[in-house]
Amino acid sequence: MCLELQASEIDPVDLVALKGALPRNIHGISFKPPAESQAETAPYQFRSESRSPEVSRYLINVGEKLLSIGQPLGALRFFDLARRVRQDPDVALLRAKTLVALGRMDEAEAEADQFLKWRPNDGMGFHLLGRSKLARSDFQGAQRDFRRADDLLPAADTTQRLINRTFLQFNQILIDRDDLYGRNLNTDEYAREIEQLQGRVQEFKSRLASFPHPEIQGLEPYLDTLDKTFQRWLAEIRPNPQATT
Repeated sequence: MCLELQASEIDPVDLVALKGALPRNIHGISFKPPAESQAETAPYQFRSESRSPEVSRYLINVGEKLLSIGQPLGALRFFDLARRVRQDPDVALLRAKTLVALGRMDEAEAEADQFLKWRPNDGMGFHLLGRSKLARSDFQGAQRDFRRADDLLPAADTTQRLINRTFLQFNQILIDRDDLYGRNLNTDEYAREIEQLQGRVQEFKSRLASFPHPEIQGLEPYLDTLDKTFQRWLAEIRPNPQATT
C-alpha cells in the first residue's frame, strides 16, 4: 500500500524531509492505521488521504512506532507535523513524553501544561510535569505533581503507577537531603541522618534491579552519585583517626 498525505497545513517539502527522520537501516515501517468505515476497508494499492484527523493520526502512528524502537528525535518530527495539521491533546501528550525522553525538559513542561489544559485530571500529564520539575531541581513542585499523578493514574496501569511511585520516592530522598542543610543538629546527629539517607539510597538501588524498565534504570547514575556524596559527607564528619597520625 502507498499512502499519499495531503493537508493544506503541510508543505510537500515537509513530507519529503520526514524520510530523513527514519533510521537508515529501516526501508519501510509498519503501523496500524486509524479505524476506517466498512466502505473504506477494501484492499487498495494507492490511496490519497486529505482529512485532517486521519492525516494527523497516520503521522502519530508512525511517530509512535519510531518512539517504540528508540528513535525519539525522529518521532518528534512526526508529532510536530501532526500538531501542525490538528491541535489535539493526544499529540500534546506524545510530544511531552518524547521531549522528556530527549531531555528537553523546559519544552516538555510547557507541553505537559498545555496537555493538562485539555485534560486536567490526567495522571500521565502530572507525571511528566513532575519529571520536568525534577530535572530543574524543583523538588517540592515535582513531589506535588508525582502525588497528583499517583492519585489520578488508573489502577489498571500498574507499570506506569510503579514508575511514578519510584520517581516519587527518589524525589523524596532529594528533599530529605536538602532539608539537612536547615536543621540544627550536632555532629553525631548529622552523621546518623546521613547514614539513614545512604541506607535508603542503597536499598532503593537494590529494588531497581527487580524492575528493569528503561525510565527507572536511568536513575541509577544519580543514585550512585548520591551514595558517593553521602559517603564523602560521612568521611568529612567522622575522619579516619589513622589519617591524622
